[in-house]
Amino acid sequence: MSETIYPKGILTFARKENQRQFVLGSAVITIDDLIEWSQGEGSQYLSEYKGKKQIRLNILQSKDGSRVNFTVDTWKPEKKSNHEPQANNAEEMDLPF
Repeated sequence: MSETIYPKGILTFARKENQRQFVLGSAVITIDDLIEWSQGEGSQYLSEYKGKKQIRLNILQSKDGSRVNFTVDTWKPEKKSNHEPQANNAEEMDLPF
């Protein structure tokens, strides 16, 4: 299992008792810390979409269920080879004749 990575500069807090039920919690983003992290150790997790840099995050519920957390989504699709194995005869190609 891969390591859980929390982006620097994003803090989350549990929902307060007096808040409505649809509120999951709150978050504070410290822009300077997030930018510094994304230009340093977090730069390996950046991707590009339509010419703009972005980072994919997962939104997870904490173990005790009291708040949500943001973690870096490190999943990457497996690279497929360009060469499919070639069948040598009709049996290997699973043909009906």
